[in-house]
Amino acid sequence: MNLSNHLNNIKLPFKMLSIGILALVSVAIPTSYFYQTTQGKITVTEQEITGMQQIKDIIYIQKYLAEHRGITARVFGGDKTAEGLRFETSGIVDTHFDHVEQIFRRTNEIELLAELKTIKRSWSTLKSNVLSDAIDARTAFANHSALITETAQLASSVLEYSGLYYDPQAASYHLIIGNMKDLPRLTDALGKVRGKTAGILSKGTVSNSEKLELRSLLNGIRYPAYDFSLHMQAAVKTNPNFSPLGKQADEFSQEIQALFSLVNSELLDKTKTDYSAALFFDNATTLINRIYDVHESINLQLSNVFTQRIQDINTSRTYALGTILLTALLSILLGSILVLSVLRSIRELGEHFSAIAKGEFIVSTEARRKDEIGGLFKQLNKVTDLLAENKIKSDEAFQVKQALDNSSTAFMLSDHQRKIIYANKATTSVLEEAEDQIKQSIAHFSAQHLLGQKIDMFMKNTDIQGSDLANLTHDLITNIHLGQMDFRLIISPIFTVGNTLVGYSTELHDMTAVFEEERKQRRILESLNCTTTNVMIADADDKIIYLNGSIERMLNDCEKDIQEALPHFSAAKIIGNSMDIFHKNPNHQTALIANLQGTHEAQIQIGKRYFRFIINPIQSENGERLGAVVEWLDRTKEVNAENEISAMVGAALQGDFSQRIDTDNKEGFLAKISSSLNEFIDVTETGLSDVNQVLNAIAQGDLTQRVENEYAGVFHDMKTYCNDSCDKLSEMIASIRHATETINLASSEISQGNMDLSSRTEEQASSLEQTASTMDEITGTVKLNAQNAEQANHLSSEAASIAFNGGDLIQQVVNTMSSINESAEKIANIISVIDSIAFQTNILALNAAVEAARAGEQGRGFAVVASEVRTLAQRSADAAKDIKHLITDSVDKVTNGNQLVHQSGETMKEIVVSIQRVNDIMGEIASASSEQSISIDEVSNSITQMDEMTQQNAALVEEAAASSESLRVQAEQLTLSVAEFRLAEQHDLPLAEHSDTALSHTQTLEFRPHTSTTKPLSRLTRKRPSPDDEWENF
Repeated sequence: MNLSNHLNNIKLPFKMLSIGILALVSVAIPTSYFYQTTQGKITVTEQEITGMQQIKDIIYIQKYLAEHRGITARVFGGDKTAEGLRFETSGIVDTHFDHVEQIFRRTNEIELLAELKTIKRSWSTLKSNVLSDAIDARTAFANHSALITETAQLASSVLEYSGLYYDPQAASYHLIIGNMKDLPRLTDALGKVRGKTAGILSKGTVSNSEKLELRSLLNGIRYPAYDFSLHMQAAVKTNPNFSPLGKQADEFSQEIQALFSLVNSELLDKTKTDYSAALFFDNATTLINRIYDVHESINLQLSNVFTQRIQDINTSRTYALGTILLTALLSILLGSILVLSVLRSIRELGEHFSAIAKGEFIVSTEARRKDEIGGLFKQLNKVTDLLAENKIKSDEAFQVKQALDNSSTAFMLSDHQRKIIYANKATTSVLEEAEDQIKQSIAHFSAQHLLGQKIDMFMKNTDIQGSDLANLTHDLITNIHLGQMDFRLIISPIFTVGNTLVGYSTELHDMTAVFEEERKQRRILESLNCTTTNVMIADADDKIIYLNGSIERMLNDCEKDIQEALPHFSAAKIIGNSMDIFHKNPNHQTALIANLQGTHEAQIQIGKRYFRFIINPIQSENGERLGAVVEWLDRTKEVNAENEISAMVGAALQGDFSQRIDTDNKEGFLAKISSSLNEFIDVTETGLSDVNQVLNAIAQGDLTQRVENEYAGVFHDMKTYCNDSCDKLSEMIASIRHATETINLASSEISQGNMDLSSRTEEQASSLEQTASTMDEITGTVKLNAQNAEQANHLSSEAASIAFNGGDLIQQVVNTMSSINESAEKIANIISVIDSIAFQTNILALNAAVEAARAGEQGRGFAVVASEVRTLAQRSADAAKDIKHLITDSVDKVTNGNQLVHQSGETMKEIVVSIQRVNDIMGEIASASSEQSISIDEVSNSITQMDEMTQQNAALVEEAAASSESLRVQAEQLTLSVAEFRLAEQHDLPLAEHSDTALSHTQTLEFRPHTSTTKPLSRLTRKRPSPDDEWENF
């Protein structure tokens, strides 16, 4: 209240100035916020531009690291001509590292700088290790790849720090991810293929393990290539201006396909190649550079997008701020004009009131204004006009009184207490003529003493009380019966302008003759009211003058429905209205009735109701048209029943069986046919719903559902066909499931057998190594024996003189020959073991071939491996037999030599006599020892060859184990896929009961990898290709 009083004491200009200041402040705050917001967007975009420059240098580090990796692989492969190129590439990598480090220092990005230094130290270590040959080719390749991965992680960090990861526009976002995330992954994968292939080509030969590794690297290209293509397509779809970039991506995709074909033809399909490593390296480098050209094109597009974005923000901000400033200036100008206008209007308003106070009723011209001030002046002009009119009315009041006195209508005027204060001459005349009749009802009535009496006396025989008149707010029309006469009173309350009751005006009409005529007509109408036919009567002007009770009830029942089409229709207000109120085209209806000469029948629809009516004209005896009589019939139930049946049949034809006919409001034939149709639709819906439920369960993988309800005719056939289909599908799925279980079990057994075979092969290799060592010892011993025998042959001529010493030598020879005999027996045992191992390997290879045949198409590769193992085992067995034969021959010869030595010892005393014979025997010994040395060399070579074959067998067994494991995994995946179907218990039997059937099915089933489609949490929903997909899918 105090604030209100204080404001009332402030002049209007100061009030308006305060409002203007507050308005300027309210505009300044959001304007400042808008400026800061747009400036923030510009700052974010500038950070993205800076981040893009940083990532560009980091990607080039990845590029030259990949080149260094490939060149290093060539050098390790024997291509020494690439050392100079490697040194040059390492220098380029150092330059880019230094440049990125300078950028990070300039932007003061501490965390990124620390991460960069770690990568740089790893690069220095790798570079020194490569130059000093401290690591081998495989380690160098792995270290390069790890370093490139760390560099890619650094690029991801820059993407996040710079906000490129969160770019708000879809087209530029896809370009950023495809260009700075997917494209480096693609070039890294191509670099790995380039380095690995160049190293292999430098050697000229390729092993199976290298082929497997190379295939894995080729598959590694598919995912980034697919992701990059997907992002380019999304960018082009969002912004068609980027379509040239999509075409460039398609072009280098074809070049990648050509590279795949070259690798397949020169390496994967061969074991030896003479293709130039340098040529392949240069071609792959050209392809990678081609991809980097696309990278540069995308960078240029992104730079243009960011620059244009900043320009757009600046432009829109300039326009917005200019608009706000212009609006503020216009507001200040308009406010000043409004204040001056209001002050001028207030002064004129004061002058106007002064004129009214002087009695001058002048109309103000300011009332022509359309604002509130103009409205105020309009009201003031009304007051002025009212004051002027009151003067005129006071002059007219006397003239009105004279008019009432001379009026032929009986008129009375009473005060607010209903006392009669005025009655004109007509009133006195009517009451004097009927005074005798009135006294029969009002004993003390006197027409001469009417003034001062209350008008309540006329209500003696009515239900109207004095309180009803006291609360009267509108005209009251009532009929009174006094004596034998009837009167109609029309009482109207009189209110002041302030709605204060000041009196009543009463009109008195003699209705005796009129009521008598009405009673005659009422008797006729009552007879019409007793009939059940809906009758309506209109006069010659087509005004409805009568409705019998039957049609009133019908129209009351139909009122709400008719109001839907004719909102202003009221069943209680039909009397007095024209007959065309039931029609939207009144002119047509009026013309029809006006020209009606005979009976006319028609049917119409009003809202939800349907009516049939019969119109007959009413004519006088001389043919004058007096009106028309209309008979109405409500056919809504019949028509609705027809529409319901039609709608239900139409819905059924469209596959909707949910509609039914409501039988509650139908009787007789309609109720019977409605019930029959409902039963028909129920049977149809139930049958189709049962079949639909079974089919839906099949779609969800549930094969246990069946149609259980009983049907007849076509529905019974449909139930039979549906249930039979489910049974056959369940049997098929059960067979597939049991077949996959059998394959899984067989693959597990193959895998276990391969593991056992691998273990025994390793033991065989160990035994062969021991045999080779023993053969080396035997070879040395035999060579020494040959040398001793040859020396003995030379000294045999001196045997006589040194016979005593010869006895000692003969004893030594006996001991040596015994050792040789023992060693030969051990060799024979070892050869037997080798022969047994070869036999077991042959048996295992045969079993593996049998299991591969069971596996069908998926076991074809494994069958080839098993065949090769069996061949190698057979060759090992043959070599073992040859060695055994040679060892047996050597044992026989050593045994003979031992016997000869023993005989020589016994006949030592006869040596001198038989020196010539000894000389001959020693010659034979020397010859036998030479042959024995040659045989031992052959045995040693055979064992070495067996050792190599055993190593190859071990590698093949490992490959067979991997193949069987892959077969087992694929069988498990197929089992999981088939397990999604839920079968009835009779189809879900144990494996043992279906082993024969499952085994027979496994010969024809084709297993394929089960690929799942998942939706990663990203802006794109994609399906990644599997490694087995054809490259053309890219």
